[in-house]
Amino acid sequence: MVKNRISKVIAIDFDGTITDRNLFPRIGKPRKDAIKYINKLHTEGHYIIIWTCRGEQSLIAMADWLDKNGVKYNKINENAPLEIIGFKPSPKVFANYYIDDLGFQKLPCWSEIYRILKERIIEDDEKVTNKNNR
Repeated sequence: MVKNRISKVIAIDFDGTITDRNLFPRIGKPRKDAIKYINKLHTEGHYIIIWTCRGEQSLIAMADWLDKNGVKYNKINENAPLEIIGFKPSPKVFANYYIDDLGFQKLPCWSEIYRILKERIIEDDEKVTNKNNR
């Protein structure tokens, strides 16, 4: 495990989470405040992975959409490097937190997602600090 790691790896689903709904293979409009809060997390130093089932041409279209809309991210469907996560992961994308519309009965608004995520990051960091101080 990497010591003194403050930033987290956050995997964020695309269709229905970053966009307002799942229109696959087309792409919906940005969900209200999604880009604002994703970019805020990225600016705070968190490693953002866009996590999607899209492939081939629809994956390229999604990457173009992300870039056109100014979404800050580190990777698409790829793990963070070893020096960030501290171990060699399996092919499944590893993250400290996953944000996916299918993980909720109704996905909260992005300001609420951000608030919940920040609370969990603080709680998790306190647990690690307490464990290391024993």
